Amino acid sequence: MGNCRVLQSGVCYITQPFHYAGSKGYTYYHGGIDLVDFSQGYSNLGYITAHSAGKVIGIETGYTGPVQDGSYGNYIWIMHGNGCSTLYAHLAYGTLRVKVGDWVSRGQIIAYMNNSGHSFGAHLHWEVRDTANNKIDPEKYLNADFPYVDGVWGSGSNWYYYKDGKIDYSYTGLAQNANGWWWIQNGKVDFSKEDVVQNKYGWWYVKGGKVQFNYTGIRPNKYGWWRIVKGKVDFNCNSVEQNENGWFYIRKGKVDFGYTGIAQNRYGWWRIVKGKVDFSCNTVEQNENGWFKCKNGKVDFSFNGIGENKNGLWVCEKGKVNFGYNGEYKDPNTGVVYQVTNGKAVKKTTE
Repeated sequence: MGNCRVLQSGVCYITQPFHYAGSKGYTYYHGGIDLVDFSQGYSNLGYITAHSAGKVIGIETGYTGPVQDGSYGNYIWIMHGNGCSTLYAHLAYGTLRVKVGDWVSRGQIIAYMNNSGHSFGAHLHWEVRDTANNKIDPEKYLNADFPYVDGVWGSGSNWYYYKDGKIDYSYTGLAQNANGWWWIQNGKVDFSKEDVVQNKYGWWYVKGGKVQFNYTGIRPNKYGWWRIVKGKVDFNCNSVEQNENGWFYIRKGKVDFGYTGIAQNRYGWWRIVKGKVDFSCNTVEQNENGWFKCKNGKVDFSFNGIGENKNGLWVCEKGKVNFGYNGEYKDPNTGVVYQVTNGKAVKKTTE
C-alpha cells in the first residue's frame, strides 16, 4: 500500500508488479502494474486520474466487460511533456471523460476502474513508456514526476527547452524533438514566431514556432527575401521563383531587388524589374545575352516581326533582335515595310 497519483483517493495497492518472464516468480511478461484503491483499508474500486499533464493520443471505449482476447479493454493513452507516455487500461464502460486530442492536467479525473477486456477482476492496469515507446517499470513514478531528458518538451502552449534536466532559460535558437524543429526564445517555444532563422545546419523557415519542412517558396527576414526549398534556404538557387506575392529573381538564394533585366527559370525567360517579374511587359528588353521580345513578361521565342521599346523598332527573329539585319524588311504580322539598319527599323515612307 502506498501513495498514488493515478487514483483520485491517492492510496493504492499493487496486486501485480511489472515483471519479465522468468522474474519475480512469474512465467510471463507483464508490461505495467495492476492497482486497486486501498483508501478504505481494503481493496476497492475508484476513479482514475492523469499522472501528469499531457495530450490524449489514444483511447478505446467499446468494451462492456471482460473478454479474454489479450486486450487492454477500454483504455486511455496520454503523451506527456517530457516525451514519456502513460496508459490506463481495463476502464469501466461508459466512464471515459476524454477523447483523442484533449489536453489533460495532473490529477484530472479521466475514467473509472473496472475489468473490461482481458481482465480477471476489477483493477487499473497502468503503464509508463519512455521516449522510445518502451514499457518501463512504473512503480517508482506512482507518486513522483517523470525525469526530463534534454530536448523540447511540454504540454498545451507551454513547451520548454531542457538541458541537463532543467529548463535552459538562457537559450535562444532552434531545437528539436520527435515532433519537429522548434524556435526557442529564452528557453520556451515561441509559437508566434514566423521568420527565416539560422543554426549551424543552415537557414530555416519557421511558422507557428516550427520549421516548415513541407514549405517551398519565398519568405523574408530582416536580411532580405529568401528562396526556401523544403523549409531550408537554398543558397545555390539562381533562378526566377514565386510566392503568393509574385515571381522574383533569386541570386544565391536571395531575391535581388536591385536587378533589372531578363532572367530564366525552368518555364522560360522573364522580364525582371527591380527583382520582380513584370507580367505587363510587351516590349523589347535586354540582358547580357542580347535584346529580346517579351509578351506578358516572358520572352516570346516564337515571335518573328517588329518589336519595339523606348529606343525604337527592331527586327526580331525567334524572339531575339537581329542586329545583323540590314535592308528592307516586311513585317509578317502587319505587312508594313521597314528600312532596317543594324536591326533597327524605320517605317518606309511611300514616295
